[in-house]
Amino acid sequence: MRYGLKPDDFEKVKRKNLVAAIIYFLSGAFVFVGSLTIETVKNYKPEIFINYLERVKVTNYPLVYQLQNKTIMFIENLPVMLILGALLLISAIIHFSVITKKINPDYNNHLQKGVNKLKWIDGIFSSVIIALLPILVGVNDFGIIVLLFTLSIIFNLSAMGMEQSNANSDKPIWAPFIGIVLTFLASAAVIVFSVLRTIEAAEATIIPLLPSPFLKSMNYIIVAVYFFFMLLKIVQIFLQHKRVGKWKNPTFNESVYIILNLITKIAVVGVLFYSIVNKLIIEAYIKLL
Repeated sequence: MRYGLKPDDFEKVKRKNLVAAIIYFLSGAFVFVGSLTIETVKNYKPEIFINYLERVKVTNYPLVYQLQNKTIMFIENLPVMLILGALLLISAIIHFSVITKKINPDYNNHLQKGVNKLKWIDGIFSSVIIALLPILVGVNDFGIIVLLFTLSIIFNLSAMGMEQSNANSDKPIWAPFIGIVLTFLASAAVIVFSVLRTIEAAEATIIPLLPSPFLKSMNYIIVAVYFFFMLLKIVQIFLQHKRVGKWKNPTFNESVYIILNLITKIAVVGVLFYSIVNKLIIEAYIKLL
């Protein structure tokens, strides 16, 4: 389906892509340089473990076995902030690329059909940010990280598939939207249970600040930020394909997505950056006691 779009509509989207590219570049450069120069941030390199069950013989009972939890280190020092800075710079490159003379005509042609693959490719790269959330709330299980990363990729692929399916249909196809909602609910459940488990473990210790990277309130803030903006994104996808009001215009949908995605990434990365600094300051203070 093609929409009657005016040249001015494309110019507005082009300007928003340029602004987004500049903001992503500046914030990505700040995080990247900060992770190399700010001591508290540079020193934050969490360890990632793989947890599994091992069958062990019971003493004095040679024919009886029991299962014991075992843990092995998978990644010794994960440069979290370097990765976050690199992801923001990748987003800057993607948004800048769509306004270049080589890519912009094709980009506008796809917008005429209500399709934009690049934004979902950017979303797939951003899945790494979602996968890093458990680490910042004290979860270092490789299995949980991979699960969240996979669910986030499925979310973006489902959204991209929905756009492509509905581009040639007058009646929206809603099957991919069900997949979008289910993957969000599954990832939300994983994050909530991970946070609750971390908080419970922290409260069971003599010094509750150390097992969790930062204070309990920061755990809640990160989860709240993630839920709020992901729910907004789901609502935006629904309105886009329901073609309600201004959402009938693909350039309006694109503008909303650019702004929403920009605020989401900057908010999440900003909270994570503050949390790391806060966590390391607290740990340094405790060592002085």
